[in-house]
Amino acid sequence: MDYIELDSIGSRLKFMRKSKGLSQREMADMIDMSFASYRRYELNENAVPHTVLERISKKFKISLDFLVSGKDLLQNKNEVITLVRQNTQFETKIDNGDMVITARIPLHKYIGA
Repeated sequence: MDYIELDSIGSRLKFMRKSKGLSQREMADMIDMSFASYRRYELNENAVPHTVLERISKKFKISLDFLVSGKDLLQNKNEVITLVRQNTQFETKIDNGDMVITARIPLHKYIGA
């Protein structure tokens, strides 16, 4: 996934969509709105109504606070910590004589999966 700045509601919508592997059209269909309206929200051309933010929050199980301010991505952090522990793959290798441990966490599993 490309690096996405999360400094606006539109960029956070794009982050959510890309983390699920959805096109803009698929995302719009999932939240029962027109493609053109969703596209304008993601591009920050129109303000996103609170009702739409609530729909996205419920559909993807993320906090409204994340959508509005970029804080607290997930609603139930304890549940997510458990999922991360269960689904994280660790890889160990020796690099220049030092042991390197890499954790691979499939993000899509933790965002409305």
